[in-house]
Formats: sequence, structure tokens, C-alpha cells
Amino acid sequence: MLSHFVRSGLRAMVADRWFGLANLGGLALGLACVILVGLFVHYELSYDDFLPGSDSLYRVDTVESVPGQPPIEIALTPGPLKPALLSEFPQIEAVTRAFAVEGEVLRDAALFRERIVAADSDFLGVLRLPLLAGDGRTALADSGSVVLSARLAEKMFGSTAVVGRRLSLRAPVARDFTVSAVFETLPSNSHMDFDLIVPHAAYFGANTDEIREIPDSWAGAYFHTYARLRPGIDPRDILAQLPAVVDRRLPPRLVAAIGPAAHDLFSFRLVPIRDVHFEGAELEAMRPPGSRAGVMSLAAVALLVLVIASVNFANLTAARSTLRAREVALRKVVGASSRQILAQFLVEAIVVAGASGVVAIALSELLGPYAANLLGLAGNPLQAGIWQVWAGVAALILLTAVAAGLYPSMLASRIGPAAVFNGSFAFRSGGRARRAFVVGQFAISICLIAVVATMLLQFRMTRDADLGFDRNDILVVRVADESGQEVLARSLKDGFRTLAGVTEVASSSAVPGDVSEDNMSVRPSGASSDVQLGFHRVDPAFFDTYGVTALAGRTRNIRSARTDEARPASGSVPIVLNRSAARRLGYQDPAGAIGRALRHGDTAYEIVGVVPDLHFRSLRSSVRAEMFIIDDTAASAISVRFRPESLSALLPAIDRVWRSRIADRPIERDLLADLLERLYDREARQMRLLSIFAALATALSCLGLLAMAAFAVQRRTREIAVRKVLGAGALDILRLLLWDFAKPVLIAAAIGCPAAWLLARRWLNGFSYRIDMPYPAIVGAAGIALILALIAVAFHAAQVSRTKPALALRRE
Repeated sequence: MLSHFVRSGLRAMVADRWFGLANLGGLALGLACVILVGLFVHYELSYDDFLPGSDSLYRVDTVESVPGQPPIEIALTPGPLKPALLSEFPQIEAVTRAFAVEGEVLRDAALFRERIVAADSDFLGVLRLPLLAGDGRTALADSGSVVLSARLAEKMFGSTAVVGRRLSLRAPVARDFTVSAVFETLPSNSHMDFDLIVPHAAYFGANTDEIREIPDSWAGAYFHTYARLRPGIDPRDILAQLPAVVDRRLPPRLVAAIGPAAHDLFSFRLVPIRDVHFEGAELEAMRPPGSRAGVMSLAAVALLVLVIASVNFANLTAARSTLRAREVALRKVVGASSRQILAQFLVEAIVVAGASGVVAIALSELLGPYAANLLGLAGNPLQAGIWQVWAGVAALILLTAVAAGLYPSMLASRIGPAAVFNGSFAFRSGGRARRAFVVGQFAISICLIAVVATMLLQFRMTRDADLGFDRNDILVVRVADESGQEVLARSLKDGFRTLAGVTEVASSSAVPGDVSEDNMSVRPSGASSDVQLGFHRVDPAFFDTYGVTALAGRTRNIRSARTDEARPASGSVPIVLNRSAARRLGYQDPAGAIGRALRHGDTAYEIVGVVPDLHFRSLRSSVRAEMFIIDDTAASAISVRFRPESLSALLPAIDRVWRSRIADRPIERDLLADLLERLYDREARQMRLLSIFAALATALSCLGLLAMAAFAVQRRTREIAVRKVLGAGALDILRLLLWDFAKPVLIAAAIGCPAAWLLARRWLNGFSYRIDMPYPAIVGAAGIALILALIAVAFHAAQVSRTKPALALRRE
């Protein structure tokens, strides 16, 4: 019997190919969406699962609360926090630190630029990184040892059996090291990102005096700090005592600059290692964190698409079953029971759904790399590699098949033979439910279209917004942070200035798009308290290169702070404020700030100019109150302004200048416009994904309208014929049918538009600078859905309106 039902289902699917393709394809798309998103959710929720004993491991983040600014969360802490935690809290079993940098690894003539951490000797033991070779307890004890990832070992030596092999590392000066251990390559779903670990003493002991002071300085956050708690310890007990420890441990000079309650400015939080991806600080993180709400929202949207596809499957199958009423009646006449009819139609639905599941699995495998790229994932992690995932996929397909097939099967089992043979049969049950399904489908579609339109308008605003500088036609070249950086940067600038097409060249400690949270406490002349300002170091040509016009004072012909004979007559260091900094210092009129003096420790600063607020960060964040210290030794980045038509010839020329100065190191260069676009990668991915889901939801919703149209035509054939006999024209019939199909879409608009407004407003609230609520776009989304719905059923309705009354009544 079962095999007969399966064959019957296959025959029914093949008999009407267009119906079979629509039914199978719609459900397959919905299932593929859920499978891919389900794999993505599994991937996101499994971050850092590979670390043993992760339940007791925490990362320590810094929260900096600068007056007048929202709190800033940083994935780093000051170096002295480690001894403070160990001495003050017996509940903490161990604390370890890592200083993340990029460095150059050399083996023979090959040079590799890699992600490096300078870590404490107990780093491997506290984190319990899985090792392929070596002893984690002693691997970093010797300052001449390094630890490699399996990926880097294969890349450099062609094997992971490399313990005892030699390599050279610039950390920061070139020095030979011996490989002491190899750890498993960090998975892509880890918040950590490095391939080489160098001992703390090797990096800081070989560096400049300024760098050597970092581990003992409370003045800045530089280290990724991890704490392992003893069993049964509640981290909230530690957090409650931390403010007093901060006040007690900070140096008196820093406390005097901050105020009597130092913990009001600096506080810390313990983030469980498995929650770092969602709850950890974004600033200075090794890898960008994710959004739990974003992941769950994506899962919810994918499930909604599957619900739409399942409803369509049910409606299309029910519509198809109306054409088989005579078959069902005959089967009942010859002895089939309602239960057998129910089982037959349910098995047929499961067969079609099973075929859809196979297609969905094939689609998910085929589209996996594209989806991973769309989600910004490295490689192709969206593959079901464990049996639990495949079991979940099979259960999902079966559940969908039963849920979607039960409704049309029950309708078919209720067909009465007498009603079919005397011509009075019509499907009358479930009409309200089908209409409600269509309303829900289009409400979801309208909501998604409106949210995507809002995102597009916000992105257009961020692209066209006045950032306070000219972002176009600037190339940024990075200079490695090492001894001789200032001399090298000066030589590179001299070389770049001679190139054809170059109009301005400047160097700075950071450029727009960089993550920079350097802050300084300064005291205005005559004031009794300090003011916290962010700062950048820029050379005198910076503002000309970026096309910044001063609001007051000057930004040109400013002499650098580092050349004694070039200092202002006052002997102060020249600085330029942005508008927000001038206001924080109490100068509402920018001109009132010119010539005023500020002091930081023993250093005096003189305000020589005020410029508009420059948006170094994304428009999600408000502009910091910042000062620009004029310093011609600022050398971390070189900005080159060029004529637009010269770009193709300029890039190889820039590379030649670089190679003439630095032959053994690859150049790092980017267009400034590209750096700024990367600030919105997350939003861009969300927009692309929602665009795809909106298109799928709308297409499937239109398919649902076609199913409802099939029911309507089946039920109203006699009514339409009678209307035509009584004088109704084809246009009247067409208008009647289209209005019936338009009503659920209009009801959906009344539901979807307010929901879209709420979601769009919530999303826009994540930006400090945003567009006004785009009401025309929300209303337009409803109009688009209505037009697509009418187009979807217009051809079918037109065919019905042209049917001859005599033919229709004869069939009835």
C-alpha cells in the first residue's frame, strides 16, 4: 500500500510538470534558506568551543567613561592589571596577557607578514590551546623560543614537525628564534586571530624605552587579558570589588588627572570566553564581534520564509486536489475509507516534500560558498560536517512535509462522492485560513522590502555625508611601527612627492577609518580640573591633504612640535582642535579658542586652529572631542592625494618608491574611500541578505496568491458564468477578481507598514547620524507588493474572465 501511495505521488508530480516544479521549487528554496541559516547559526553559537575548560575562562575588557561621551568598551586592559588581579583576588586561579601586533617572519629568503602575539609564559597553559607538538607549560619560558600555528608551520616548513627548527622574527628588530611548540590552527569561529606567539620578554625587552614601559603603565589599554577562575566562583563577586582595587592601584599622578573616583573613568568587566563573540568589546578586538540579535533575527527571517513556502505548498497542493475530486469520489465508491484517502494524500505530500528536501540539500551545498562570502565568513564553514546537523536537517524536512501536507490531505479526505457526482461539490472549508496565510505572507514581504529600502537610503547618506574632509582621491600607505620609522616615513614622503599626479602628501598617527582611542587629560590655562580629549599626531600638511578648511585660526604653515627652532615663540606645542573639543573646553565661538594654552604634565600646548568635526569613525558613533598635535615625526600612515586620472599609473609608481626604500617588505596600501566603506561591512551584509530574503518572500507570496486564485476559480466558475450571462463584460469580471486578490495585500500593508516602521526606526537608532524616517519608502514597499501581486494573478484572472458561459455551465 505504501509503495502504491509513493508511486501515486510521483505520478501526480510528473503529470502536471508546472505544478510539480512550482510546488517542489518553492518548498526547496524555503528549506535551503533554513538549512544555510541554520548552519550559520550553529557556526556563530559554537565560537571558542574548541578551548577546554571554557566555563571558567573569561576575557577582561576595559570600559572607559569619558565625561560628555558614551562609555567606550575596549577589548584590552592596562598591563599592571594582571598583578593587581592575582594579588587582590584569591578566587582567580591564573591571569595571562597577550599583546597583538603584526610582524615579519623570515626563513631563508622568504618573508611572511603574520599576526603575532607577545604573550606571558603561562599563556598556553591558561588558555589551554590544543597543541600538536611541544609542552605548553614550558614552550614560552625561554625568551628565544616561539610557538607556531599548524597553518604557519605548513606554510613555512611544509610540515608541522618543526620543533627545534630556526626562524628569524622582527620583534621589533630582527632576531633568531627556535620553534618550541605547534598549536592547532585557530578555527575561524574563534575571537582570537594569530599564528605566532613570541615570549613577552623577547618582544618588550628588545623594544624602545617607550614600548618597554607599556607592561607597567596604567595610562593605556594594550593587552588582551584572560583570567581563569577557581571552580564555583561567581565573577560578580570579583566585579563588585574591582572599583576599589582600581582606585587603590592607579598611580597618584593618574588619579589626580582623573579625579577622586578613578573607577568612574576606568572600570573592567569579565566576559565569559564563549560569549566574547557576542558580548565582548568591538574596539581593538582581534576579530570583529558578532551580534546575537542579528543572528537570531536572521534565523527568524529564514524561518518566516520557510513558513511562507510551507503555506504555499499546502495551498498549491490543496488547489491541485480540487482537480482530483472525481478520483477521490471513485476511490470511496469502490471501498476506500477517509483514513486511506488521508494517508494517500499525506504520503504524496511527503514524497514531494522529500524531493524538495533533496533539492534543498543540493542547493545548500552549491550555494554554501556564496552564502559564506555574503556573510563575511572565511572559507566555507557552512557545511554540515557532523551527524547532529544532518539529523536536524532530516527532522526539519519531515516536520515540514507533515505540517504542509496535513491540511490538503484532510480536505481531500472529506470529499463526498454524492456531491461530486451531482455537481454540487466545492471546497468551502479553510477559506479564511488561506486568506489569513496570504495576508501574513505579504505583511512579511512588505516589512522586508521597507527595511531594505531604509538601509539603502541610510547607506546613500553615509556615502554622501559631509565627513569634514574630502575622502576621494587619497591613497593611504602604512609604515611599520619599528625603530627608524620616522626616518623611513620622511624618505617615503619625499619619494611620493616627486611622482606625477601627486598633489599633496602627509603623515599621521591614524587616518579616517582607523580604530584609534588615544586620549589625553589636558588642563586649560586658569582651570582647576582636567578635560579628557582624544588626540592624533599629524604633520603640518595633513589638513591640506584632506581638504580641511579651518573654522578659525590656521591649518597651514604650522611649524612642527619636534623641531626646536620651529616652535612657536611661546615654546608651546601647536595643536588644532575640532569643533567638539573647542566646545568641551568652553569656547562656543571657535575664534575664542585661538591662542589659548593647554597643559598636560610638563608639556604646554597652544591652540592655533579649530576645524570642523572630522568623522574618523563610522556614523554609528558620535564624533569625539579631539585635538590634532602638529608633529612632523608622526609616521604610522602616509596619505597621498592624487589627481583622479593618474591612479592607474600612480599605483605602480608608489610601489617602486616603496621597493627602493624597503626591498624586503611588501607594501600595505588602500584607497581611503575603501577604508571608510569597510566601516559598514556588517550593515552591507545585512542589507544584501535581507534583499535576498525580501525577494524570496515576495516571490513565494505571489505564488501563494496563485494558489488562492485556483481555489477562487474552482469555487466561482458558475458565478462568473451567470454574471456574464446577465451582461457582465470581461473587464468587469477581471476587475472583480483582481479586487478580491488585492484586498488581502491591502490588509497586509496595514499590518506590514507599522511593523516596518518599528524595525527601521530601531535599526536607524544604531547610528548617531541618520536619515529621517523614510515614510515614502515604507508606503512604496506596500505599493510594490500590491503591483507584483496583481501582476502575478492578472494573466490567470484574464483567462477566467474570457471563458465562455456555456462552456463553464456545461462543465458545472
